[in-house]
Amino acid sequence: MTAAAFGAAGQRCMALSAGIFVGEAKEWINDIKGKAMNLKTGPASDNSVDVGPLISKASVERVRRLVQSARDEGANVILDGTNVSIKGYEEGFYIAPTIV
Repeated sequence: MTAAAFGAAGQRCMALSAGIFVGEAKEWINDIKGKAMNLKTGPASDNSVDVGPLISKASVERVRRLVQSARDEGANVILDGTNVSIKGYEEGFYIAPTIV
């Protein structure tokens, strides 16, 4: 599930953009958060990176707006990667794993 959600920075057609957890499945949330926190965000040229950059600044801004909108509407932001800074790539289009 973590790879489906965060692989290719969530930008492929088969990316998992939403998961609804009910009943006992709610127990998975902390496991997914733990796995997502261990994913490395950075340049695609680095083979140790799990989550590369988004395609454009507009994409980064869109994700930030969506997360803020969710927060404003009362959603619980469990993991917020919207303000990640990658050393040497501070102007890059990065969003680390985020779970709302």
